[in-house]
Amino acid sequence: MLKVVCFLWQRIPTGYQLPAVCDYSWKHVEILQSMIARNLSIPHEFVCITDHPNPPEHINTIPLWDKCRKLGGCYNRLYAFSEDMRDVIGERFVMIDLDCVITGDLTPLFDIEDDFKINGYFFGDFDQYYNGGLILMNAGARSQVWDDFDPIRSPNQVANTDYVIGSDQAWIRIRLGKGENRFTEEEGVYNFIRLKNQQLPGDAKIVFFAGKRDPSTCLDVPWVRQHWRV
Repeated sequence: MLKVVCFLWQRIPTGYQLPAVCDYSWKHVEILQSMIARNLSIPHEFVCITDHPNPPEHINTIPLWDKCRKLGGCYNRLYAFSEDMRDVIGERFVMIDLDCVITGDLTPLFDIEDDFKINGYFFGDFDQYYNGGLILMNAGARSQVWDDFDPIRSPNQVANTDYVIGSDQAWIRIRLGKGENRFTEEEGVYNFIRLKNQQLPGDAKIVFFAGKRDPSTCLDVPWVRQHWRV
């Protein structure tokens, strides 16, 4: 069965610092679970990988690992590329960020045979190719992303590479190059910052709020308020 996985972790003061957009909480997880349930018709199980206490009873959880937490950013999430995930999560899974609004049927995106597919990352005229907000994979399909990661050398390489932005997604781009299949706007996967006048495209299935924004801070936008709910 397909696992749909999100992460909820507590911020730490060391390493790469992500934008402090809002305080992510179990509310975000519950809303994401509800949006998934409304918009995914294939059999699936929703799971949250977390270090937060007191999860709601209806949320299945996996303890957050500490492989490289001190590096900050999302580097710790790279362990999801390990062959170990077959036992930790399952044979096939989707990782999806909390800062999204699901507005349409996800089934065509996830009911595919690709062993690996990742969200494209377009920021203005800049194309980094990969964004960690949405990744579909078979466990271990690109295990080199984790196997080749060194907690000292790899972040330094990211910091000194001018064609990448971020933490885990930057390393993914460096390690995998440009050849992977990507989720793009042609399939209804959008980035909020690229929407014209914040209008929802008619074919949109999911909109990500990467960077210094979050659905919870954009509830004055009617379609966000309509879809971002339990």
